[in-house]
Amino acid sequence: MTVDVMTLVVSVPAPLHKRLQKTAETREETLSALVRQALAEYLARAESEADDAQFAVAVLNRIAEGSPTYTHETVWDTPVKEQRRTIVLDDYAIPQQGAFEIHTTVQIDVSADQAQRLARRFLMNEISHLLVADPPDLVVGAQTRWRVPVWIGFPGGGRHDVGVIEVDAQTGAFVDQAAHIAEISARAAVAADNLPPFAPRTDVPATSRTANLPEYQPTGD
Repeated sequence: MTVDVMTLVVSVPAPLHKRLQKTAETREETLSALVRQALAEYLARAESEADDAQFAVAVLNRIAEGSPTYTHETVWDTPVKEQRRTIVLDDYAIPQQGAFEIHTTVQIDVSADQAQRLARRFLMNEISHLLVADPPDLVVGAQTRWRVPVWIGFPGGGRHDVGVIEVDAQTGAFVDQAAHIAEISARAAVAADNLPPFAPRTDVPATSRTANLPEYQPTGD
């Protein structure tokens, strides 16, 4: 079997990419090493296929001899943060019983973290600094949007869920903004009205007292 040229896609981690930008010589040496490593891994996977194995062996031998037998395309990897999210199907027709298939394509241009930050900033600036935005769920329907749960906390009064803020997953615009603000404001007011009366402590717990504190001695003029 004759091997003249091959094209190999080499994936270079982002941290290594920064180091390779310093010198061209180091860059080429490292890329050649990555190519050899990729071919070796390919050979290990192709042992059951005689032609593929022979192909990989021939290329590796020519690389060892210094012959220009390959070209490479470098793909710079960028870290992609993936998180598990709850997906809600909005207004989706399903049968009463039996199997059914879900197939849809979703375009997300605004990440979950971005949607949460937008909601947090909006709540703080427009409604109350006591409101907190939790990580959102993805709602898939005619309009794909992030549904950000909102709750309010009071000192000594616990946590109360008061509604949601929805952010368009493509534009970052708020969805049904006025309706959500009205719901959040109303439910937060109800939660505040139902709080128990504040009862200040009249005693000092022993754990809060300073031990071995010198007795105060007033001084005369």
